[in-house]
Order: sequence, then C-alpha cells, then structure tokens
Amino acid sequence: MFIRKLPTYCLPIISALLLAFARMDIGCGFLCLFGLIPLFFWFEANKVNLWRDSFIFSVIFNGIYIYWIAYVTFWGYIGIVLFFVLYFFIIFYFIRKCWKYFPKVKLLSFAVFWICLEYYMNYTEIAFPWMSLGYSLHNYLYLIQLVSLGGMSILSLLIIAVNYSLFVYFKSKRNKFLLCSVLILVIWAVFGFYLLNSVKVRESDKKIAVLQPNISLHTKHSADATPKMLKVYNEEFELLKAKEIDLFLLPESAIMGFPLHNKNMYSKISNLSKTVNANLFLGFLDYRVSSERVKYFNSCSMVDTTDNFYPKYSKNVLVPIGERIPYLEVFPFLWNLNLGQANWEYGEGAEFYSLGDYSFSPVICYEIAFPKVLKKLAKADFVVNLTNDAWFRKSVGATQHMQMTVFRAIEIRRAIYRCANTGYSVVVLPTGEILEKLPLFQKGVIISSLYVCDSSSLYSRIDYEWIFAVASLCFVVAILLKKIGEYK
Repeated sequence: MFIRKLPTYCLPIISALLLAFARMDIGCGFLCLFGLIPLFFWFEANKVNLWRDSFIFSVIFNGIYIYWIAYVTFWGYIGIVLFFVLYFFIIFYFIRKCWKYFPKVKLLSFAVFWICLEYYMNYTEIAFPWMSLGYSLHNYLYLIQLVSLGGMSILSLLIIAVNYSLFVYFKSKRNKFLLCSVLILVIWAVFGFYLLNSVKVRESDKKIAVLQPNISLHTKHSADATPKMLKVYNEEFELLKAKEIDLFLLPESAIMGFPLHNKNMYSKISNLSKTVNANLFLGFLDYRVSSERVKYFNSCSMVDTTDNFYPKYSKNVLVPIGERIPYLEVFPFLWNLNLGQANWEYGEGAEFYSLGDYSFSPVICYEIAFPKVLKKLAKADFVVNLTNDAWFRKSVGATQHMQMTVFRAIEIRRAIYRCANTGYSVVVLPTGEILEKLPLFQKGVIISSLYVCDSSSLYSRIDYEWIFAVASLCFVVAILLKKIGEYK
C-alpha cells in the first residue's frame, strides 16, 4: 500500500488533515471514519520522532479546525495548540508502548487512551472538550442518537472501531475486515433510527420567544452600550407585545451593566417584561465585593411582570485564557498577566426556574460544550442556552458551537432553546432535530412552542466514562512494569 512508502512524518499530517476537515462545515464529516488510518500505520512504524510528529499533528489538527479562537484571543489560541502538543505526545507515547508490549489489544489500547484524553478535556481549569471525534458526525442524525446511551465516548469508540477495521483490511487485504466495518456502520445506523423514532416528544401550550438582536461588539463595548441595547429591545418588544408569549429570551450579556446594583437599570428591565406581559430571561453582568477584591460574574436570571428578579445563575465553566487565566488561586502572580481576558469568577452549581408547571435551567455560552454540566440539568423539562458568538465572526467556530447544542439535547433528551446575540439562535428538540434556526448576523425572533420529553436518557442517569480513565491507568502501570522488567 502506498501509505507505507511515505516518510513517517507524513502519516500524522494526513490524519490531522482528514480529522480537521471532518470538523469543518463543508459536508465532510464522514472523513472521521478514515482519518485515523494513517495514524495507525504511524503507530506501527519502527522509528519515529515522537516530539516532532506530536507537534505536527497538534498544530495541523488544532490549527485548522479551531483557527477561529485567534479572533477571540490570539495568545489563547497559541496556548491551546501548544497544550495539545503535550497531550498528544503523552497519549501517542503510551499507545506506541501498548502496541509494542501488548500487540493483541491494539484496538483496545488506542480506544482507551484516546477516549480518556477526550474525557480529561472536560475537567480542570484548562478544560477544552472541543476535539471529540463524534462531533464530526453532526450531520448524521441517525448515527449520533447513541449519545443518549453513552455520551460522546460511544461515538468515538465506534469511529475508532470502523477506522481500525479498515486499517486491518488495507494492511492484510482480508475482506472480512472490510465487511466488519460495513456491518458496524449498518447496525449503528439502524439502531440510531430505532432510538430516534422511539423518543416521544409532546408540544405543550407554553410559548417561548427567542430574540436574536444582532448587536455588534463595537456597540456592546461602547460607553453608552446599555441605552443603545435597551432601545433595540424596546423596539422589538413593541412589535411582539400582541403575541401570547410565556417566556422571552435575551442573549448572554444582553445588558452590559449591573442591574442587581442599579435601580434604574433594574426598572428598565422590568418594564421590558411588562411590555410583552411575559417572563423575561436574560444575561447580564454582576459583581460581589469581598475582603480580597471585587469579584465579577457572567450571570443570567429571570424577571417577571411583578418586578421580581429571581436568583441569578452565574457561569460555572469559563473559557481558559479567554475568560480567565487558569490556576489564579494556585499562582497569584498570574493576576498581573494581561492577555485581554476578563478574569471572571466561577459560579457555583445550577439554578432551576419555573414556567408554569414546567422547569428549566440555563447554561451560558461555552458551557454547552460540557456534557457533565448538562447532565446535572436533566431533571429540568428544558434547557436555555444564552450566548454571544459575535467574537467568532462568520467562522466555523459559530457553527461548531451551535452544533454542540444538538448533541447535548440528545444526551439528556431535553429541548434546548439557544439565544445567541448574532446567531445562530436555534430551537433543538430532544431528538436532536433543529426545529428553527436564525442565520448569522441577522436580527430576528423565533416564537416556538415548548416541547418536552417525559422520559430521561440512560446517559443522564449513569456515569460510566470514568472506566476509560481507570483502564488507561492500568495500561500505564502495565507498561511501567514491562519497562522495569527490561532493565533487570
């Protein structure tokens, strides 16, 4: 096979390109089913430069599919790419050792270490769970239904299995491995079709309005931002006041101020609720004065027509470097580092709100990328996601961020109402189907019924992903014991 004749450094390049373009919004998600094959040949190569090839893979893979982070924070982008160089070096090192010492379990060892890396990306202050292989399949509704059973890990496991079957076929030319990959895909799709059609979604009598105001970053960060933004909302609300709406959504940082500390601003927000005679849910800034310093929060809450402001929810998961420098409490000198970040404080726990007989809970922006956050909200009847993706401009970053809403809805079988300042604002059913969607950088409103699913998913009830972390630790111990044995 021609791939064996290539220099070894070309193999991670090819894999990185295939996997990166699978994540772009160009209809090439199927490339993830082949993207690992060159990497498998690289693992079998006798001599490689591990540092060089890990660097090549990370820079190309991450450099292409998350290039848009540079629009938000250039140094954050560089930092994330370099962090992944280290991650991939460690993972590649242990996989190569497993393939050397335990050749009979190559597929298992690769799956364990790769999925463990994806799992680890959901934790610590440098969490960045954007790289899961399963996101490449966002356009294949039947194939992604299995996340309701096993989360993103089950998609990654199946993608790895298909890649490995094809790898063995190309290496051995034995047709049974080609047939195996086809069977995996067929059974996968058929089971997904069954799961999709077994979900019972009902339409309630509640109406939810999602406003996409399309307010520019320049306006949001101007000296008179709040009056300008309130004017936009008042104009839209006047047009909608005749509609029968139960809950009105405004995006993340819909008010660039501190309404809980400003009576005038508080009153104007309450008046918005009265204009449309509906509960209003919106994002805003907040702060708390402590003995150490003033602590700032990215928050949201609901206000009703009786001037009642409900308990706020503050963002629990912050974008590393972009919203907060990691480990500020551990290394206080990092407070002096200015890379353009806001250094928000972490919120604590979820908040639940009522809409008649139904309950809902919010997540803000980046939090939609974290299955662990949404799993905590599965006891609610629906989820509200407030965000502002204007930072991403018209890049694939806005698309990737919106696509995650689909996966989270399927994982917990709850409808998600996504309100984005500049788009994409969407209504996603518990089946993962996008009911309505507003385009980027256009003002608009979605008025939708509330859709609920009375059953919960298996994934929302069971947490099994720690098994991969334990398995990878067992492999590491076995490798160390093997190496110790070599030196005796």
